[in-house]
Amino acid sequence: MARLKERNIIKGLSGRVGKNFIFKQYGSKTIISVYPDMSKVRLSAKQKKENNRFREAMAYARSQMSDPDAKAAYKAKAKDMQKPHNVAIADFYNPPEIDYVDVSISKAGQADRIFIDAKDDFMVVRVEVEITSDDGNQKETGQAMQINENRWLYVVREVYHTAEGLTVTIRALDKPGNCTVKVLES
Repeated sequence: MARLKERNIIKGLSGRVGKNFIFKQYGSKTIISVYPDMSKVRLSAKQKKENNRFREAMAYARSQMSDPDAKAAYKAKAKDMQKPHNVAIADFYNPPEIDYVDVSISKAGQADRIFIDAKDDFMVVRVEVEITSDDGNQKETGQAMQINENRWLYVVREVYHTAEGLTVTIRALDKPGNCTVKVLES
């Protein structure tokens, strides 16, 4: 891979020249590389599946780059020579993480709260909470409110005198729709 000086005649060139060279732009730099020969490569089923997932990631990134607000948000997260398009692809691949859940069920049953710490490489857009009983009956479900970038709060609507026999399911979703689930059983 060669790096070309700024004053070079091919500054800003992007694309391929036949099946010989590929020119890429990273920030103000032009990178030239040899065109890859893929003629003898046979992909496994796992590789084909990953190629399809990459196509989905590319489609997601293209859709985000066509929306000026989304593009600006991804551009704000880009570092150094990173392009907003690549940040969107990474966001597609990386699901959110649920780091910590604090379930506070008071004995008085007043203002019970569930605090959730959920983060993502780009942003968590929604956190859902579901409370079910031992027998699988759904007691309540709803969305948590965002307190700050990584902290969410769900205010329990029903009165529970104890957390025993309850299952709390937390779902954190990011912009591309990736979902992480954490189940707390008592």
